[in-house]
Amino acid sequence: KIAFARDHALMVLGDSRLTRLNPYDAASTENAPQPYTVEIPAGYNLMAIDDAHDAIWLAGGQHRTLQMQSVKLDTGPINMGLPQNWPSQVDVVGIMASDQPEWTLGILGSDGRIQLCKVGSDDQLHTVAEIWTDGTIHGLQANDEGDVLTFSDSGMKMYRAEDNIWREVTDHPFVNRSFGPDSV
Repeated sequence: KIAFARDHALMVLGDSRLTRLNPYDAASTENAPQPYTVEIPAGYNLMAIDDAHDAIWLAGGQHRTLQMQSVKLDTGPINMGLPQNWPSQVDVVGIMASDQPEWTLGILGSDGRIQLCKVGSDDQLHTVAEIWTDGTIHGLQANDEGDVLTFSDSGMKMYRAEDNIWREVTDHPFVNRSFGPDSV
């Protein structure tokens, strides 16, 4: 998995490793910063860049915790449990970060649920909204307007909060068009 941080560093999630490739500085190639790699527990294979907090969220499958880490990889990770209402039999199959003040992280479950969460004052994730999908999603993203975009073999779907209720938007230009699993 790859993603760009807000400072243009390329973040690479691989086999129990997370690597930061620093932005190229054309003015100073002599002392260019070297890549930096940290070890992470096996099984964390999902990554979302949280630009609002200059952080990286890591998740994976049957792990019951998420890791939040600085994009600079200069501090240790913060382990955070899944929200209390997350069922124990449901695996995490996708995550996305958002710049929205109402929710910070979206978690996709193997049963098709998407829980939109926020870190509370107790440093735990709390569910603020839930979206139910048909369970065929292989990717999800948030756009700048706070909509949730889902990608599956049957096409893209968009969900928007209207009066605190999440509804599918059916009149957007990409409705039911197919996209790859890592669409951005």
